[in-house]
Amino acid sequence: MENRRSIKRVLVDLSCAITMTNGVKIPGIAKNLSAKGMFFESNYPLNKGTEVTVNFNIMLNGELKPIEALSKIEHQATKVSLGEYGIGLQFTEIDEECLGFLEKYIDGCPSLH
Repeated sequence: MENRRSIKRVLVDLSCAITMTNGVKIPGIAKNLSAKGMFFESNYPLNKGTEVTVNFNIMLNGELKPIEALSKIEHQATKVSLGEYGIGLQFTEIDEECLGFLEKYIDGCPSLH
């Protein structure tokens, strides 16, 4: 079993949109990112196990690349500041092209650990 912390994570400050299975969209700010998932902050708490779709954009070689991934909330919302919740999610399904863009982006950033 691979240690989840052995995967390179990078600090980011990216707007993201979390879409619930019922179509409700929740705005957030991604704070760290890996090829397997992200930690983001939002005004809305989400429970562990909730399935969502996450959308965000990364800048790669001067081009904005849209990333979309089916995901699952892995770390239940914890309060990080007044009205802000920190939430961890794992990508469960991501297009091969999106994953390639994401891996190149992460490779070009300094590691969080």
